[in-house]
Amino acid sequence: MSGNTVIDAFKATAQGPGGSTLPEWEGLDPGRPWIFVTAHRRENHDAMPEIARALAEIAAFSQRPQILWPVHPSPRVAPIAQRILGSTPGVKLVAPMTYEATVRSVARSTLVLTDSGGLQEEAPCLGKPVLVMRRETERPEGIAAGTLELVGTDRAAIVEGTRRLLEEEVAYARMARAVNPYGDGHAAPRIVAWLLAACAAARSPTNTGLQPAPHRHAVEREEGSDLRAYYARKRTTAVWSLAIALAAGAALVPVSPSQLSRRSSAHVADTERPAFDARKRASRRTPTRRGLRLK
Repeated sequence: MSGNTVIDAFKATAQGPGGSTLPEWEGLDPGRPWIFVTAHRRENHDAMPEIARALAEIAAFSQRPQILWPVHPSPRVAPIAQRILGSTPGVKLVAPMTYEATVRSVARSTLVLTDSGGLQEEAPCLGKPVLVMRRETERPEGIAAGTLELVGTDRAAIVEGTRRLLEEEVAYARMARAVNPYGDGHAAPRIVAWLLAACAAARSPTNTGLQPAPHRHAVEREEGSDLRAYYARKRTTAVWSLAIALAAGAALVPVSPSQLSRRSSAHVADTERPAFDARKRASRRTPTRRGLRLK
């Protein structure tokens, strides 16, 4: 188990150099709580007015939280957000943000309200509780780990879940300190280490995992005539061996696409030029029918 490399990228971006502020943050008070919001999923289009009204109610909390929402340009999202929240104090609706701006905004926020799949994995790696505004999620590991809470699209549930995290320190700390099941930011080094170890083990031709296929009758005696299962395993082994070989070549001998093209042409010229030229000439011949040349 390596973890998801997207967590590596998210954490590296959050920890990387960046300006002190972003244009999207203009007017936001750094001394007040920030809530980062994304809401755009197709299955939530009908619930968008309910979500927007929940955000308006949250903005009126005594803690005076500020809501930063990069609004999706969909006609089922943007007009509703502007109509309900456009003039709401404490709510800042902005255009879709760059990846870096999104990461930095999540890092600056107190918590995240989202229906996005990616943020369910990414925000917890920065210790941000995530309230998922969906009826179900394809990331149940986060629910089980405590990094996510499924609040659905009901206005009252969204408001109550947010209120609890802003008012109850224990509830907030429980989610913020939960271990993110999707990675810790070190997936890439683990994968590289595994590939290097696998490549080192695969360098010897006797250790590729590939063996000559036994005679059909021997297979029938050994496998009970289940040839399909046997050859499925052989194909899997072959694919893994090929992947390891490709990884070894990419890691040890970096080749650009232009270099690869030149090497392929040179290989043809050096070893197969006569046969190659014959095939090329044959492919240029125009078939005829009843003496008429076909175009």
